Amino acid sequence: RIGYELLPTNVKIASIRNGFNQGCPRCEAIAKTLIHALKDCPISRENEAIKKWEKHQKGVVKINFDATINVNRMGYGVIIRDDDGFVLRGGGGFIDKRVTVHEVKCIVFERGIELVCQLNINDGMLF
Repeated sequence: RIGYELLPTNVKIASIRNGFNQGCPRCEAIAKTLIHALKDCPISRENEAIKKWEKHQKGVVKINFDATINVNRMGYGVIIRDDDGFVLRGGGGFIDKRVTVHEVKCIVFERGIELVCQLNINDGMLF
């Protein structure tokens, strides 16, 4: 309910900015409200997004990693899966150090490589 008032629908923008068109640019309805944008617009309902996880190539190991940065600390996580999605190894941790976004990416990438080396995987990797 709180977010409802914050979303920038055309009706909301028109209440702030004079002369702004309240209509829906897709179906040309008179007023584009939140309910219209999410549910009632026939054009929006036509575009159904089909999202599904797809297996990667046979014999390829996939390494996913992510990190977060605080002022003087970073946290990271790494997970390695085989071509069936089975978890081979994972890990993570924290480092008390001020780092940039680029440094964090390099650090976490190195951690992923270290885990791959511990598994004696030499080829067929997808980062």
